[in-house]
Amino acid sequence: SKNFRKDPQVEKYDLCIVSQVPNLFFEMETKDLSDLRRGVIKSQEIQAKMINRLAIEMGLSVVVAFRPQEHSKDAKKDWEKEFFEDIMKCNVEYIPHDPNQFSTYRAMDESKIIFSTYVSTTSIDALGWGKKVVFCDFFSHCEYWTKDLQWVLKSEKYKDFKNIVIDLLKMDKSNYHKTIKQSMLDFNPI
Repeated sequence: SKNFRKDPQVEKYDLCIVSQVPNLFFEMETKDLSDLRRGVIKSQEIQAKMINRLAIEMGLSVVVAFRPQEHSKDAKKDWEKEFFEDIMKCNVEYIPHDPNQFSTYRAMDESKIIFSTYVSTTSIDALGWGKKVVFCDFFSHCEYWTKDLQWVLKSEKYKDFKNIVIDLLKMDKSNYHKTIKQSMLDFNPI
């Protein structure tokens, strides 16, 4: 199998969004969506808006790593891409999901800070590599999984978000690793 980390990757993106936006969510009737699904989409929207605003203010580059998509009844419509294009007006690159190229992992590896709503397994993997990961849980839907993690954003206040990003951008990797060491020891996703 291909190894996406053969060579050390240059961090060419400042911020990486790991998409949790499934096309099927947009094809379902709102009444059929669970609170969890509505919360994931709303959290992703809040997160994307704050990232967009900060990227414009600070001139940061952003990559959005798209998720694998279930088969859609409306295959001509890419709801996930449309969702982000409606929000993101900053310098952004969209990476379609390609498991043969480890596209999500590559995007995370090439980024300084990774943002996840809900608790994506790929983001947990990146945390395990020592990458800077912020878990956005605005509706406390994943408190069970995030309770032991260091960098969890629950506040919808832009100032809180901006402070976390600035702190992480300034923090060197050895200090970051110290902040997450206990979190990683305590973390139990089961």
